[in-house]
Amino acid sequence: MATICEFGTAPDLAKAGFQITSTTVGTDASVMAEYEGCDVCLVRGPAIFGDDGKFEWAVMGRVQSVQVKHWEGYSDSGKPFTHQVDVDDQRSSNGQLYLTVGALEGHVYDMLSATAEISTNPENGIDHVPVIHIHFDSDALAFSAFKVNDKIVLRLEEGVSMEQFYSPAGRMYWVD
Repeated sequence: MATICEFGTAPDLAKAGFQITSTTVGTDASVMAEYEGCDVCLVRGPAIFGDDGKFEWAVMGRVQSVQVKHWEGYSDSGKPFTHQVDVDDQRSSNGQLYLTVGALEGHVYDMLSATAEISTNPENGIDHVPVIHIHFDSDALAFSAFKVNDKIVLRLEEGVSMEQFYSPAGRMYWVD
């Protein structure tokens, strides 16, 4: 549920696990209607000069981080958590969902990040289709997987290559 928070509350909200996902402009009623049903805090900013009742708003969503372990470890409560999954849900503000998985005691390069959104079909440049972007790290996109009809189109980013290899589990690919 959307909540209106007064100017100056953003630092306290950040400490409570929220982060700014976007900004918007509007009246109290218009921003509440825009974010109806969303788990966000709408932090009131400065008034818009010459437009009575309108303010700039910081939209702050909750970043959810959960420690996890390999799926087989859940049958043994003594197994320690080894990884963390972060979910940053920005669907209400920009239509994107960010997912990051990484080891608790690992290196930054051990992290896997994905972004889900609606994008343009790379085949025809017209249709809007679901896509998941897979990232090497926070700055480098590896590839995008577009759902087009009953197939998935993979688009490697510039400078990224894919090399086939075989393992006991079958055919696999290195992406680098």
